[in-house]
Amino acid sequence: MAAVARGEKLALVCLKLARGQLAESIGFYTGTLQFQLLSDGPVVRTEESADGPPCGVARQRLALTQASPSFALNSAGIELVSLVGADGGGDGGGSEGGATIADFTPYEPQRDDVFWKIGLALHDLDASVARLAALGAPGCAEVQGRQFLDIGYLVHVTDPAGFTVELLQTTFEGSAARRAALAAASRGGAWEASPLAQDNDVVMSQITTRITNEAASLEFYQQVLGMKLLAEEPVPDYNFRLFFLAYTDEEPPNAEDLKAVENREWLYQRPYTTLELQLVASGPLRSMVPKEGGLEGIVVQLAECSPVRQRLKGRLKSIGGREFLEDPDGLRIFVEKL
Repeated sequence: MAAVARGEKLALVCLKLARGQLAESIGFYTGTLQFQLLSDGPVVRTEESADGPPCGVARQRLALTQASPSFALNSAGIELVSLVGADGGGDGGGSEGGATIADFTPYEPQRDDVFWKIGLALHDLDASVARLAALGAPGCAEVQGRQFLDIGYLVHVTDPAGFTVELLQTTFEGSAARRAALAAASRGGAWEASPLAQDNDVVMSQITTRITNEAASLEFYQQVLGMKLLAEEPVPDYNFRLFFLAYTDEEPPNAEDLKAVENREWLYQRPYTTLELQLVASGPLRSMVPKEGGLEGIVVQLAECSPVRQRLKGRLKSIGGREFLEDPDGLRIFVEKL
């Protein structure tokens, strides 16, 4: 199995937090959803801003790292972003030359946001939700999994900053035998004590954004960023369609018909993260709003030898030493070295 093709990775989703939300959010993702810190604490530095003076910014990266021996885990992670004081302490407003930099306002999800959610793939959703409820995880006592049409067996929860997290079972509700086999194969020595009732092979299965122009977006992500379209899921009852792309050489079970339902369980069992595009009928969409909490952008990591990196030469903008470009709906995509 080739999880990553040529040296490219969908690596991070970057979420901006309001004052006081950083520590609680770190606790939620590490204590509830089993992410690991990639540094001992937030990395704090002064960053240039396109929308105001430079200010102190704290960035904490987290990742899913636990995998069984046969599972080639290559999941994306999360970067939590917060402004800090002039002395580098706290996760509130920053300052420059004695002038206070406004804090990010709390995130309030809107249907016209370019960002929708992140999704975690789990083998036994009912067991995961029951364990979270027993542990008193916020918002988990009142939810239960449901089979959403022929899309998936899932539930939505909300993190402390208001971002939606989808918990998606890797099999449909009726696939009991396959579900049991996957759950058993993922179990290590600590699964009974793990918050998700699954200690290995938890994947951030999707980063979900919205688009308004199917042709323009699919051309951008395939021809410019070099991703591969793996599946399409029409949802006519709710007037949207879903497209799933990834950096991979794999082929779905029915590569001749990417809308085939048989591709979906396979898709949710991948060890890497897919970019899920929700095509909506209305527009324009709200992308990054400078002074609001919400999505800052996503990060793709490219090796020097990657043809995608060569293709992007001359197309990238730069801010604060970070290279980026934007998709047709204004979503900011940061480019880093792999």
